Amino acid sequence: GKTILNLTTGSPKEASQIEAILSEKGGHYINGALQVAPDQMGLESTTVLLSGNSNVYLQNKSVVDVLGGNLKYLGENPSASSAMDLATLTWLYGSYIGLIYGVKLSRQYGLKLEDYSVIIGEITPGFTDFFKHEIDVINRADYQVTQSPLSISVAATQRIADSFKELDVLQEFPKTLAEILNKAHHKGLD
Repeated sequence: GKTILNLTTGSPKEASQIEAILSEKGGHYINGALQVAPDQMGLESTTVLLSGNSNVYLQNKSVVDVLGGNLKYLGENPSASSAMDLATLTWLYGSYIGLIYGVKLSRQYGLKLEDYSVIIGEITPGFTDFFKHEIDVINRADYQVTQSPLSISVAATQRIADSFKELDVLQEFPKTLAEILNKAHHKGLD
């Protein structure tokens, strides 16, 4: 009859396994994932991903409310919060690696990192809107080309890869960017 709320980072498979064990023992399980650093806990903007039995979640929501103001209940499947955590972290780490490579390129050409920081902050909202649009395009399976055809990105990512060839960095990241989009282009996905 006890409820376990697990906020430990784990895989979707682990969440399902824990839920099965607890359910077999007569317990209840809510899986969660924190989308912030420790010093951001308890803020109105703090996002906490949660999944598991909806009745159990609702019965314990007041306990979870203290963790943050942006609770995202993702459904009955206990693995959903871990899957969403990994999905957002995939986006985050990809962006972070790009950020660090951008620092290297900026320094190589004598640009001020303060300018790089400001410009990234200014363009991020527009790109966030673009990413939301792209997710909607995929969700609707409506792949009509609008303002940004794949061919533009194929050329851009190849220029990125070429620009990093002369720099002392791991070449896999910029090379992979170019290869992924070039393969998509050759498959006729533009």
